Amino acid sequence: MFMTPSQTKTLLETVFERLIEANAENSNNHMDFQKWEWPAGVALYGLFHYYKGTGHQMMLDFMKEWFDRQIDLGLPPKNVNSVAPMLTLAHIYEQGKDPKYGALCNEWVNWVLNDMPRTEEGGLQHITIRADN
Repeated sequence: MFMTPSQTKTLLETVFERLIEANAENSNNHMDFQKWEWPAGVALYGLFHYYKGTGHQMMLDFMKEWFDRQIDLGLPPKNVNSVAPMLTLAHIYEQGKDPKYGALCNEWVNWVLNDMPRTEEGGLQHITIRADN
């Protein structure tokens, strides 16, 4: 059974509302939208594409507020998982060219290119906040 565009929009909005409210207490203890980590990065990327498809300014505003709050709190150590939110931040930077976002994107991309730990074969090492992998 196929969904109508209206049904798809309603479903996406429901999913995004749940994602935005997710934290360690009401999810599977992995998705915490209040933390700068891989799951939030994936969710933000989905939100960004929803914004691009619908033009809902509220979504862009929400993401900017999320990034500003995280930046004010202080970002976590750089690792393969904490890089995930940067993809969305780079897209948001392209929208408005906020120099604060551009500088942060440049800092992190330079770390990935020049300082991120590598495997013996030159691949990106999967070191996370919890443990080396």
